[in-house]
Amino acid sequence: MKKTKIFLGLGLILIFILMTSISFTYAIHDTSISETIQKTVESFKKFEIPVIESTKNYSSSMIVTQKGEAYINNGNVVSITGTDLVVSTWGMKFSIDAGQAIILPANTTFSNINVGNKININGKVNSITGTIVAEKIHTLSETTKIIEELRAEINKMLEQLKTLQKRLGEISGN
Repeated sequence: MKKTKIFLGLGLILIFILMTSISFTYAIHDTSISETIQKTVESFKKFEIPVIESTKNYSSSMIVTQKGEAYINNGNVVSITGTDLVVSTWGMKFSIDAGQAIILPANTTFSNINVGNKININGKVNSITGTIVAEKIHTLSETTKIIEELRAEINKMLEQLKTLQKRLGEISGN
């Protein structure tokens, strides 16, 4: 009888330890998923954009958090009416209120946004209308244009440098 109680007690302790370790393992796994989601949301909050070289082939994405924060990456501007945009991604169209949005990059205004442009949007979903009220809009097409202009200027400077090197070689006799 005493041995039965001891085995029963040890069995209960073993079951308790097993259940605790399973719960702990699940909590760790669940936390890592939560952390991954949180890191993704944080990168959107920082409004990080892809490396400029990859913007032409960067795929679209759309995330809405439980708090109603909305993030669209590489959305396509379908239409513009006043300060309202319609942006598509993955075959879905979203209404965007851009009236109070900060437009990036620096020295870019809402008038720089055109139909067909690729843009990133950071905002909040209006729970009544479903419209995304944009806080920041980053025009990727404008960025690509600026990068192409800079690249052309750099290529001109490189050609000038090659010409100067050639002349220097002729002068020095090499």
